Amino acid sequence: MLNKEFTEREVQRMRNIITKKHGDKTQVSAGYESRVARKEGDIWEANGKTWTISGGIKKSIPKLSKFKQETIIPLTCPKCNEVLSRESDYVKQIYKLMGHCPKCQAKYESDLKIAGKFDDYAKEMHIKNHLHLVDDAEKGFDDFIQNGFEKYMSELGETEDWVGNSISPEQIKEVKEYFKSQREKINTYLS
Repeated sequence: MLNKEFTEREVQRMRNIITKKHGDKTQVSAGYESRVARKEGDIWEANGKTWTISGGIKKSIPKLSKFKQETIIPLTCPKCNEVLSRESDYVKQIYKLMGHCPKCQAKYESDLKIAGKFDDYAKEMHIKNHLHLVDDAEKGFDDFIQNGFEKYMSELGETEDWVGNSISPEQIKEVKEYFKSQREKINTYLS
């Protein structure tokens, strides 16, 4: 038994959604006409939020939705529909890196080996890994320069005071040049 009475407008709206007539009106109004006609799948910003129309319904898109899509592991592999084991860190890591399950990755690599392209693939993955390590080290160095030299956070979460010589601009330039030379070496190895 329903505890709520539905208006004719609400009933008509549900009929329109069920029959996939998302754009049909449920009431007649006079005096105001929207300047922009929105269609299914349109994305726009208004009042500091991002909006879309999905299934005929206007919805706001959360700011972290892209991050959420990248980090949440689905129940099944998008390629083979096999159940992904949520307990396994290995499965989680492969999915986050490759976007599918370890079995699909093994099949992909086997197909590359059969086609004779695996060596190029392995070389490219190795180079990307090295570039990532250089980028990560440079970000850590930049953070070290920006946040000063006299405070240090220990493994226990305690702040320690370090007293000593600061790093000179020449040393900073030397380290930056080192990072640049490492990137150039990796890129020349790539080509």
